[in-house]
Amino acid sequence: MILWHKLLVTLLALSAYGGLCWHSWRQYRRHNPAVSVGAGELLVAYASQSGTAQALAEQVCGALAPGARAQPLSQLADGSLAAAKRAVFVVSTYGDGEAPDNGQRFERRWLKGQPPRLDHLQIAVLALGDSSYPDYCAFGRRLELGLQALGAGLWQPRLELDAALTGGQQAVDSAVVHKWLQTLAGAGVAMPVLRAVGSSAPETRWTLIAREHLNSQSESPGLFRLRFAPDESSALAWRAGDIAELWPRNSAAQCRQFLDALAERGVLDDEGAQLIPELQSRQLPAVASLNIDVAESICQNSDCYSPQAPCIEGKPVSDWVLSLPRLGKREYSIASIPETGHLDIVLRQRQDKDGRLGLASGWLCNALVLGESVELRVRNNRQFHLAHGKSPLILIGSGSGLAGLWSHLLDRRRQGQRENWLIFGERHPEHDAVYRDDIMELQRAGFLPKLDRVFSQCPSRPAYVQAVLSAEAETLKSWVAEGASILVCGSRQGMGAAVDETLRALLGNGVVDLLGMHGRYLRDVY
Repeated sequence: MILWHKLLVTLLALSAYGGLCWHSWRQYRRHNPAVSVGAGELLVAYASQSGTAQALAEQVCGALAPGARAQPLSQLADGSLAAAKRAVFVVSTYGDGEAPDNGQRFERRWLKGQPPRLDHLQIAVLALGDSSYPDYCAFGRRLELGLQALGAGLWQPRLELDAALTGGQQAVDSAVVHKWLQTLAGAGVAMPVLRAVGSSAPETRWTLIAREHLNSQSESPGLFRLRFAPDESSALAWRAGDIAELWPRNSAAQCRQFLDALAERGVLDDEGAQLIPELQSRQLPAVASLNIDVAESICQNSDCYSPQAPCIEGKPVSDWVLSLPRLGKREYSIASIPETGHLDIVLRQRQDKDGRLGLASGWLCNALVLGESVELRVRNNRQFHLAHGKSPLILIGSGSGLAGLWSHLLDRRRQGQRENWLIFGERHPEHDAVYRDDIMELQRAGFLPKLDRVFSQCPSRPAYVQAVLSAEAETLKSWVAEGASILVCGSRQGMGAAVDETLRALLGNGVVDLLGMHGRYLRDVY
């Protein structure tokens, strides 16, 4: 009798879960109808992970089709492309040449599936990327080639925008985009001036006020929490899920070693120390590989300040230093909310096989001293903002990914939202139980009723976060049926990929795609 009762309860739960998924789909379609444009109209769609491509697509749409609305690729129905005659795609590339999360469903359908022909369609692709990575603009290129293979013609050849050209500080050259749009629109059609697209806040000064080694007894690489206070209180403005952008610096000791190596080749004297502040923000090349000219008969550059002035790569030393590429920015999930009065980040200290510390992590975890200021900018990470703040929340992450989850937990506490389930993984239970006291305090206050901490190197029960999902499959489905959103933050290749695969196995591709389209499945993975 008990067995039949349990079976009946399970069947009723599954029925309710399926009914809710169908109801959610109908509600979503009612309030978010699939894009459908009439013949001759223009379609503008985007795939964006950080928000830059979305912001640019919205401007492109306003310039070419005032009154229309740019749509994420994940929301495009088959009828949209069937009805449109022209389409502009603004897409970024994510990870190792992947589509952003809101472009993956489109890629599975149109580039890997068996979609209908698009012989009627003219396309233009605006691809965003960073040429310092091997798969530069890979998704934009796949998209253009894939749609052409389906018969689409080129309205205009692909435009690629390279963030690396400006050190990663500004991904969009507005003048180049304006010229491209003018070509699309045709001569005589006035194009509005595009606003700069990039981070949503200016750089501000922040002072390091605390640094905590979270796993100081661990054999694993160090995990650190850094706390910054703003020089201006107006800088305390961001949302849970946003990103802190920092520009790392070479330590003064590294720069002195670099200058000593130049001095050994007869380039510098004691006055070289004045170059240290500039060298701290530049990429330092291997001195042995440099073309250094010292003799008068060799150094003929007219810009040399004296006949005997040494030159590096044909330039006076000070000019050569200014020509070195600037260090690119680093991005970190913000682990606090403005109401705390400070900005926290959590990062793993990187170290190569020779024991050398990573440039950014070595600077932040070691060289940067308490009381020293840094330039920091907050980036609006709209793809990791909760759209359903009053619904239950499932938070999944590992390692430094706790940062992006923690800001949401703090914000949930601020709003009085108690239905939170944290699934978090680290390495060893004795030495890597980071944020232990903070998590216990959140539990005592009633804002973390369900917690699963797993450790991959636990002597008795080693496990990863995806194992929790499998073991708690029925609970997961129940929370999702009750409207829960799912946040994932941390390693993209390991944890992020495994969690996505597990969710799709347990809930089905259709449900996971629907959650993503409805803003209930959000990822900040790196």
